[in-house]
Amino acid sequence: MKKKVLSVVAAAALVASLTVPAWAAVASPYGGAEAEGGDVTYTTQAQTGEESQATQVYETIQGATSTEEELDLLGDGLAAEVQAQLGETSVNDYSAREIGSIAASSEGPTTVTLSNLAGVSAATEGFVMYLGTDGLWHYLSVSFGNRTATFTVPYSTTVILYVRVAAAA
Repeated sequence: MKKKVLSVVAAAALVASLTVPAWAAVASPYGGAEAEGGDVTYTTQAQTGEESQATQVYETIQGATSTEEELDLLGDGLAAEVQAQLGETSVNDYSAREIGSIAASSEGPTTVTLSNLAGVSAATEGFVMYLGTDGLWHYLSVSFGNRTATFTVPYSTTVILYVRVAAAA
């Protein structure tokens, strides 16, 4: 009997140690990115919490079957606006690489460099979408380096980094 009780207690302890909040199971498409420098904090969607804007964005787009559909879920006609920025390259050639929150320590435009982006090089192509104070999503250009992406946001906000799928492989 003592052996059974110990087994049950051990099993309960194991289950308790493996229990995580429900939102922790919702992962950013890749995660692992971090901001360089002390002026900016980047928090991936998986780290922001269940009620965060970044998690709400992830949950909104996770069921989409294409990037065009993702963008249109974020705003009517948004895919067409982004397509106009991209020119001949289809918006569906891009995929969400990071979803997260940018917190800048100062007011005004802030240059953000995300690092630790596996598979990203200077040859990578992409863009950033940021959530405006008007409640709409806006397009930003981005430059890439060795495992980095650099862009300028006008203020602290939620962002989605999209990369061209062929370039990110």
